[in-house]
Amino acid sequence: MVVSWCWITLGGKYGPQQQNFAELAEAYPPLKPHVFLRQGQPALDFRDPNVQRRLTEAILHRDFNLQLVLPNNRLCPAVPNRWDYVAWINEILINSYDVNPNSIHGIDIGTGASAIYALLGCRMHSTWSMIGTDVDDTSLHWARENVMLNGLQDRVEVMRVDSSHLVLQPLITYPEIQFDFVMCNPPFYSSAEEISDLAAMKEFDPAGVCTGSDNEMIIAGGEISFVGQIVRESAQFGTRCRWYSSLLGKLSSVKDIVKLIRSENINNYAIGEISQGRTKRWAVAWSFGDARLPDAVARPTSLALKSLVPPSNTFTHHLASEMPPSVALSIIFEVAMNVSDLELSTDTLSPPFTATARRNTWSRAARREHARRITTDVEQAANMPIALQTRISLQRDGDDSASGILHIEWAIGADRALYESFCGHFARKADERTKQLPNTLM
Repeated sequence: MVVSWCWITLGGKYGPQQQNFAELAEAYPPLKPHVFLRQGQPALDFRDPNVQRRLTEAILHRDFNLQLVLPNNRLCPAVPNRWDYVAWINEILINSYDVNPNSIHGIDIGTGASAIYALLGCRMHSTWSMIGTDVDDTSLHWARENVMLNGLQDRVEVMRVDSSHLVLQPLITYPEIQFDFVMCNPPFYSSAEEISDLAAMKEFDPAGVCTGSDNEMIIAGGEISFVGQIVRESAQFGTRCRWYSSLLGKLSSVKDIVKLIRSENINNYAIGEISQGRTKRWAVAWSFGDARLPDAVARPTSLALKSLVPPSNTFTHHLASEMPPSVALSIIFEVAMNVSDLELSTDTLSPPFTATARRNTWSRAARREHARRITTDVEQAANMPIALQTRISLQRDGDDSASGILHIEWAIGADRALYESFCGHFARKADERTKQLPNTLM
């Protein structure tokens, strides 16, 4: 396979771009002997495993200031889709209120000889520390070499685990650490025959598998079995880790893993879609905590995933009448102020603002209960844990429209029914208030 360019998306850092191999070779001279012109454009021959290794080394050198020793008998990682996975994990962490951005702890299951995820994550995020696990002594040796080579031994530990033990062994080894994420690039295939069959059907890019060892690519039961074990083990550990995740190589596997997640009564999960050239991968993350992710992070728009994505965490409502934005904002703020015991992040008309509830005070049943009380223990309510937190904003319905769209995004909470109840109440009150406006304000 001769390639004159490769599509590279580095998690928003660089944006989509065509990789110019000639420019890359100038930055990393060992790549130069492999670059030739094809139809006037710099090209590489990906049928040569050495070309893949030099390309990986070049991208890591130029874009990440990383060096890598890549043994011939172990997988050569494609950097762009690895970085996309790291970037997606970072988006999850950014949008999780309970993560301390100054001290983030992660686990990479099956770190491989390159320890690529730990190196990328810790090089680009100075507050990350990671443990990379593996069962293979050769991979462990080279992973430690690569960590040392890049001076990251203070933040990256390479741990040997036994295949007969729990996959999530670091959660047992380090009970004092609150882990923030688990990531995994599992063996995708159940047998060598499956690899051959898929290659014959051109179901995957052959350049991605020609350098891998059997233990990196093949496991009994394939990726469904391996990732399924992580899901089942995670149910034992719960919030000891905030987000568990794994890559998946086949869309059919996404269906099976989402089905398993739902069967374990895990209602907080996310799907990511990673596309590089002809190769598509999916990532699934799940949590036992109450941090809710924006739809842009958790719900890809691909039609193939429509039945698999989690329920939306964004409520939208078109306000009943057209009105100037300033009037619509004042209505939204007034409605929020009138919800009993609702804590607002601002006392001015400056959305988006955060609204926090420690109990349901807006439903009819809640209001009746409140009316029966002789006194209200405000102090007690303030000490309650957060039951619901949302981000409220107003958007225009098109550039030239005076119509407003109310957005209520779920940020914290374990009870979806409570969130939906709040959204319904807020929308009804906003419409009622809109209908009371004099025509001169419409």
